[in-house]
Amino acid sequence: MGTVSYTVYKIGFKEDIMEMLPTNEALEKSSFILGNSKFMEKVIVLVSLENDEKNPDVLIKGIDALAEKLEEGEVAPFVEKKMAKVNSSLFTTYYQTTFEHLPIYLTAQDYERLEEELEAGTDPLFKNLYKNLITPSGMLFKQYIPKDPYMLVPSALKRLEHFQFDNGVVLYKDHFVSKDQTTALMFISLTHQGSDSKKNNEFKEAIEQSISEIKEEYPQLNYEFYGNPISTLSNANQIKQDVNVTITVALVLIIALISYYFKDKFIFLLLLIPLLFGFGTALIALYFFKSSISLIAIGMGAIIIGISIDFSLHVLTHYRVNQSAEKVVGDLATPLLLSAGTTSISFMCLNFLKAKAMNDLGIFVAISIIISALVALIVLPVILDKLKPKVTSTAPQKKHFLDKIANYHFENNKGLVALLLGFVFVCFFYAGDVKFDAHLDRFNYNSPEVQLAEERINRINPAMVSNILLASEGKSLDDAIYQNFILQSSLDSLKKEGFEFDEMLTSTLLIPSKIQIERIIRWKQFWTAERIEKLKEGFAESGKPYGFRANTFDPFWASLEKEYKVFPVEEQIKVFSTLVDDFVIEAEDYHGVTSLVKTDGDKKKLIPQIQALSYVDVVEKQSFLSQIIDMLHSEFDVLVSMSSIVVLLLLLITFGRIELTLICYLPIIMSWVMTLGIMGMFDIRFNIFNVIISTFIFGIGIDYSIFITKGLQENTIDNTKEHLPVYKSSILLSSITTLLGIGAMFFAQHPSLRSIGLLTIIGIVSVLMMTFIFQPLLFKAFISVRTDKGKPPVRFLQLLKNIIGYSIFVSVAQLITLLSLLLFFPGLKAKMRQRKLLFHTILCYFFRGFLNSPMFEGKIFKNFPKEDLEGPSVIIANHQSFLDIFLVLAAKRKAVLVTNSWVYNSPIFGRVVRKADYLLADEGIGEEQLTRLKSMVEDGYSIIVFPEGTRSKTGALKRFHKGAFLLAEQLQLDIVPMMIHGTHRAINKSEFYYERGDIRVSFLQKIKYEDPSWGDTYQARTKAISKYFKKEYLQLCEELETVDYFRKRVLSNYLYKGPVTEWYVRIKLMLEDNFRLFESLLPKEGVITDLGCGLGYTTQMLAYMSEKRQLLGIDYDEEKIRIANSGVHYQENIHFESGNIKTHPFPASDVFIISDVLHYLPKEEQIKVVKRCLSLLKPNGFLIVRDGDKDEEQKQKKTKLAEVWSTEIIKFNKVENELEYISKQEFSSIIDELGYELDVIPMSKITSNSLYLIREKETKATWKESLIS
Repeated sequence: MGTVSYTVYKIGFKEDIMEMLPTNEALEKSSFILGNSKFMEKVIVLVSLENDEKNPDVLIKGIDALAEKLEEGEVAPFVEKKMAKVNSSLFTTYYQTTFEHLPIYLTAQDYERLEEELEAGTDPLFKNLYKNLITPSGMLFKQYIPKDPYMLVPSALKRLEHFQFDNGVVLYKDHFVSKDQTTALMFISLTHQGSDSKKNNEFKEAIEQSISEIKEEYPQLNYEFYGNPISTLSNANQIKQDVNVTITVALVLIIALISYYFKDKFIFLLLLIPLLFGFGTALIALYFFKSSISLIAIGMGAIIIGISIDFSLHVLTHYRVNQSAEKVVGDLATPLLLSAGTTSISFMCLNFLKAKAMNDLGIFVAISIIISALVALIVLPVILDKLKPKVTSTAPQKKHFLDKIANYHFENNKGLVALLLGFVFVCFFYAGDVKFDAHLDRFNYNSPEVQLAEERINRINPAMVSNILLASEGKSLDDAIYQNFILQSSLDSLKKEGFEFDEMLTSTLLIPSKIQIERIIRWKQFWTAERIEKLKEGFAESGKPYGFRANTFDPFWASLEKEYKVFPVEEQIKVFSTLVDDFVIEAEDYHGVTSLVKTDGDKKKLIPQIQALSYVDVVEKQSFLSQIIDMLHSEFDVLVSMSSIVVLLLLLITFGRIELTLICYLPIIMSWVMTLGIMGMFDIRFNIFNVIISTFIFGIGIDYSIFITKGLQENTIDNTKEHLPVYKSSILLSSITTLLGIGAMFFAQHPSLRSIGLLTIIGIVSVLMMTFIFQPLLFKAFISVRTDKGKPPVRFLQLLKNIIGYSIFVSVAQLITLLSLLLFFPGLKAKMRQRKLLFHTILCYFFRGFLNSPMFEGKIFKNFPKEDLEGPSVIIANHQSFLDIFLVLAAKRKAVLVTNSWVYNSPIFGRVVRKADYLLADEGIGEEQLTRLKSMVEDGYSIIVFPEGTRSKTGALKRFHKGAFLLAEQLQLDIVPMMIHGTHRAINKSEFYYERGDIRVSFLQKIKYEDPSWGDTYQARTKAISKYFKKEYLQLCEELETVDYFRKRVLSNYLYKGPVTEWYVRIKLMLEDNFRLFESLLPKEGVITDLGCGLGYTTQMLAYMSEKRQLLGIDYDEEKIRIANSGVHYQENIHFESGNIKTHPFPASDVFIISDVLHYLPKEEQIKVVKRCLSLLKPNGFLIVRDGDKDEEQKQKKTKLAEVWSTEIIKFNKVENELEYISKQEFSSIIDELGYELDVIPMSKITSNSLYLIREKETKATWKESLIS
């Protein structure tokens, strides 16, 4: 904490709200121009009387008193320059300078006037001069007339009027006052940047102290301040105040809630540990990488309170239930670190925004979250184990209202689900209506004092508040002024086009050297010797009547003959510094001058016209903000896309399945749609401040979704509903703390913070609704609803195949329906028999095409007896799935199906069934139907019957009914048995989801009607054919249901159990050839105990291969046994137990299997386990041991390397001691000493593993014979 305190003390905090804005090269340049244009950073002091009384004399006394304080008081160090009145001596300076460099200030209009006066002669000139001299101000003219009889200098100086358009401000006794004389003004330039809130605050405190002293003498005066530094200070102070208040209130409420929930008033201290570590580490990291950081970013970093406490809450709520640090870490490691990783990545993507405060925020929050997660996961469980606070009490915990909410299954409330989905559907249409608010003023906070000052400024002269700034840049200052000079002609052209505006160009006063040279040349060309001589004669003659002496105009003649030189711009700036200092920029290799344009017309039309000029930069507040908003909008889209893709990939890598990834990810997208929809409905707009919180909402949505997914997975594994409520409780606590921590900003005074708070409330509520309702609904629909029935969960690619396959099927079925209407139209001339045949042919090929689509795999028909299917017959088939209908109809064109009402009245293909003359046989076949069948048989049609009547869920054959055989007898037809295998696993009864699997159809030899060997009556033939069919079907099952066949079934038990688990099983099955060797060695009946069964894949494969085997798997890794017991294809002949094989009781068994286990035990323990197994062998039983042979040195290295990978790197297998291998020779000796015989089967060409078969000596011969067979 000392390090953190030192860091906070040393690090520089910036309070510049502009750093929240994104930027690019153009915007950076505009910001640079604004930041270095001193007139934009001026503080305007407004002095007025109560009720706006008019008394300018008192007002200027107040201004002068303040001016004195600014020079001598505490405020003096902050003031670079002040302007409260005009120095009357400046006019003399300006006049003298203009006279000394007169040619450079004369324009074409001046020469035109001069030409006109010269043509008029000298008499009118002297008459006018005399007239001016005899006026009361004649003494003033007397000193200027000898130098400038044609008044060229006043004409040039008159252009100073164009250098200001503060029409509301006038001079009163050389002071600036409003035209209505109610306000006196002072302009102050500061010594520091206007965005430096700390200095601004010190300045304001110092000047307010000075004013309080002045008001002791002039209590009737009111002082107001306005300007960018004051506005920046107002924003910064309000942000600090709001952040302090909201964080304080949030922490108090959070502490109260947590203490109440866990019934421990000190438990909140544990919650703060990860938060403080994360916050402190992030500050320290930023200190080393950056000299200063945005205080606004740190303030917005308050969002980590909710996330960091979220991590701690997960740990505490799980510890409350499990009371074991190891169990908590095991349950939370993956979801918590994944949540922290994805959220951190989302915030790190803020670094792709070109906004310094956003970059600081991204780094700060990302580091804080990662450190908080690690501390919560590693440190908190250890502390809980040591302290054993009330949260871990073994006493039954009383359920709080949050626990009751967490235990409620919202996804089962159909009305709530329908309401949510309907609302999301509506939100989808409103989501596109959300807009960005480009008006930054709406999100600036101005105190009431600043607002009053702004209103006064607007009353005096709106131009002080709203101008278009033009910046001219050059290689040098002189070049920049030239660029500004040529701007005048472009602006004049725009005026001619109808644009109305006033401009104040710096080049009105500062003349570039290039223009000076041109004007000096013109001066020389204009004043030729002849013209001067002639003018002298005219002056001499016309001046005599008025008493002008001959030498009166010598200064003028000297000016005409003077050799003028270029007046350096640096010298010009010194002379006119009072007027132009604020418009000259020289910094960081930048040379430029600025100018102002004021218009009451349409700025949106004028600005693009000026921007089209390549030699000028246009900076206008609203245009500037519009560019920022456009850039923010663009970068925000990129930010969302990048973070979405990265998070999606990270979820995919972690979960290892696209299905879980989508179940986790879709609620996040839906919550975002819901958030946008609500914003669109109520016209809540994004702005440059609250748009950042969208990253947080995205992050918190990922967090909640990951933990909900984990809880749902745990429920599925344990076949219980106890895990999810624990995760939901912690999520509820987290959401409440987040709403208190950030949502509390809704009550802040600063508009930007208030907008952040509002969006947080909307976002968190949306996320909660989606993760608590929509996500469990998705998981239930695609996973748990199937696993609860002992079926594999839905897989994404297979689901796509289903959608495509069924879409094709339904579309073609409807097409065939329409075709049937056309085909059987009464007006057709073709015979009905031909039309029927064509229709059946179409149906047959349609079903064949469908069965050969990508939805199905492999060859379905094993042996297709064309000869047996020729001619009419009764085709009987076992019935497992509605797919059987497709199979039987694809077998033969001329065939009619005896079916039930479900098929006959199907809305999809019922019309087709009826048009094809299929028979409805729910109540048997009557005389009318039999007559129709006889007619069809005469036409060569076969009759297809499922003698079982209903579908078999397990695939086992049911009792054959006599109807099919009676029908064959009545119609004197042969019988063609058709065996269908695998359809019950592909699509089970009452389902439509097609699960990938092997489907095979095999035909038996045709049974002739005349063949008496099958019986004389249809009853006898029913029994005989049924027995024959079942025998052949069992042989087909034995032929097809090999270890290769059950591989998919074993794998499906490990779907959604984690990528490491799933891929480990996949690789094991591949390396072990689906355990073909083990299957070949084991008897089909008996008790088989698998010691060290691990995940149970070997045990499951052996159990599936024979239901007469009783399999027991034992392993000391409880988590693996959990997973083994969670297999969806769980059979009664499989059982798994958790226990250490050194002490766990074994049942008497026909076979013991110890595969890749013994080397985990010390040598002495290995021998003890082997002895126990041998002692518990049933008669003719045997022991199978597989392990590494340490004498195979080269292969043993690879074996050990594999163990290092599984035990130390991926930590898949647990170890209690050093691995110890026994050589083949030594193991053989041990077995021999025990009175048993051992045979060795080498297992691998790569590793040192060998398979040992151990059995009593006297049974060896018989045993060897059985092995050979």
